Amino acid sequence: MSLFNIDQLVAKSSIVPKHIREEYKQKIHASQKDINRLRQKVNNSNTRLLTGGLTLSIVQSVYEDNIKKFGCLTCIICGKPITFSDDSLEHNIPISRGGKNHYNNLSVSHLKCNHRKGDMTLIEWDIEEATKKLLRKL
Repeated sequence: MSLFNIDQLVAKSSIVPKHIREEYKQKIHASQKDINRLRQKVNNSNTRLLTGGLTLSIVQSVYEDNIKKFGCLTCIICGKPITFSDDSLEHNIPISRGGKNHYNNLSVSHLKCNHRKGDMTLIEWDIEEATKKLLRKL
């Protein structure tokens, strides 16, 4: 059990004197503020990383070229058509692995497929899926 969880238990316990419970409640509240501030900083830096160099014209080109190639908006990962609002901009080489927001590194996928792929490259994803299929046949 973490120290933060112990602090929460003390703050809620009726056995502990009231003035000590109040002190712990204040401590927990201050800790939560710090945690929320850190989360906000992380989210802001992630947003800057993800959108750095990405323009509307690049996104539009990626979507238009996907439709030209497949005839309709199609997931690059599973190959199935994408319905409205189920789409996601896919990084072939993820930002976390050094990928950039360049046209050649972007594709369109289902949101679920993109999440399942995680931080793998498309090639790694294809190898993993092929391996799973082979193992199921055995």
